[in-house]
Amino acid sequence: MTGPRRRPGRDDELDRLQELVREVSGLELPETRRPDLHRAVHRSLAATGLPDADTLHRHLRHPAGRDVLEAFIADLTVGETHFFRNRPQFEALERHILPEIIDRRRGARRLRLWSAACSTGEEPYSLAILLERLLPDRSRWDVRILATDINRAALERARRGRYGAWSFREVPDDVKSAFFVRRGATVEVDGRIREAVSFAYLNLAGDDWPASGTHTLDLDLILCRNVLIYFGDQLTRRVAAKLHGALADGGWLLVAPAELSLDVFRRFTVCNLGGAVAYRKAAAPAPARAANPARAATPAQAATPPAAGGTPNPHPPMPGPPEGERSPTPAAVVPVVHSPPAGPDETERAVAAWRSGRPEEALRRLEALADDDPSDDRVPLLAARICLDRLELDRAEWWADVACQRAPLSAPAHYVRGLALQEAGRPDDALAALRRSVFLDPGSVLAQVALAGLLDRLGEPARARSALRAAAALVGDADPAEPVPGHDDYTAGRLRDLIAAQLARLDDKEVSW
Repeated sequence: MTGPRRRPGRDDELDRLQELVREVSGLELPETRRPDLHRAVHRSLAATGLPDADTLHRHLRHPAGRDVLEAFIADLTVGETHFFRNRPQFEALERHILPEIIDRRRGARRLRLWSAACSTGEEPYSLAILLERLLPDRSRWDVRILATDINRAALERARRGRYGAWSFREVPDDVKSAFFVRRGATVEVDGRIREAVSFAYLNLAGDDWPASGTHTLDLDLILCRNVLIYFGDQLTRRVAAKLHGALADGGWLLVAPAELSLDVFRRFTVCNLGGAVAYRKAAAPAPARAANPARAATPAQAATPPAAGGTPNPHPPMPGPPEGERSPTPAAVVPVVHSPPAGPDETERAVAAWRSGRPEEALRRLEALADDDPSDDRVPLLAARICLDRLELDRAEWWADVACQRAPLSAPAHYVRGLALQEAGRPDDALAALRRSVFLDPGSVLAQVALAGLLDRLGEPARARSALRAAAALVGDADPAEPVPGHDDYTAGRLRDLIAAQLARLDDKEVSW
């Protein structure tokens, strides 16, 4: 005979648990993740023997329930990662960031690196491998690679350093043979690499950092990727400020492409490094924000593309959009789709240069191609995408204007133009461009997500929610690891997480039409 069935929780009980999770960890749980919350409650009731969700909530709030609370929150976190995840960022680390840090610190022979929200450890071990290759006299250096996470089970897996094939999908064979050892069905990180990383529990929503006690002060490099998208706006800004405080002067910060924002990271200097964007803490007091140079006219009214190179533009100038009132808080950059357009060999060579971390070469090729076919919108669209990836907003807007002029019904062109205008602090113009993109292609998931984010910031939460629901329906129940057609940088799982995070930010707002 079985005992009484434990209730998973009424809506009000689940709401209290959801609020507790937000309060303790900063993790936002929208309605779309209510099934995940149900499952976490079921598992916690089974593990603790408690009778119902209300009793569980009281237990989690009590100091004696701290371990259960941590396990409960860990059950709700997503830990998808692999070695050398986001190849352009790791190329920037290997070619630019780490060599600069090593050169600057050579006198003291001291390096401090932090992988925040490290999950199962692939990221910090990837850093250790890079240092092993870049620092032949490493034994003479004082090097510390700190790796932290809120999920203690993930940290235990990280310490063991054993992984399956999925974690190695971007690891070259020579790296695998040099730094990993086969152990039956799994592959183990070599001992010298494993010993280079120290793992510890740390909650980014907590108050115990930056501090010497948690080894989160005077850092040369912080990787804090794919975690801020799960936080609300207020916590995101607080964490960004604390990351700035944790870095030494001249220190570097890398966040995920989905988390780039000139406004949130206004205290940092923006650095374009090949195919990646990084933030840097200035040695002297940084300007209030990394603003674009003032313009006497909009890029569309100029006779040449802004900035790099001054290559004459063969097309007649177009009337620029009205300037309008600049918003003081531009929205976060929504990552640009990295889908190479079909085209002639020279265009494909430009795409290859971009993907290999040589964006300036790609832009030079595209500028040379711009006059070959005045009806071809692919060349200016690709140039706009590259410039937007690098947060070169004037150039991105200029090239997107060219693409829109050549193909007025091109949804991608209006989408990229909308992102550039949004990040430049021109919300009304951005809203018009994004709405046009969604109208032309209602099946574009990222356009719906970008539109939703802007509507939310403009005080239209109901319409933002509607756009997010449309985006969620487009993703559907596809396999989380399945790439989303047309969006090379995204799997269905990542897009669902991004949509869920935005929905969570709307949950506390009153919805009215």
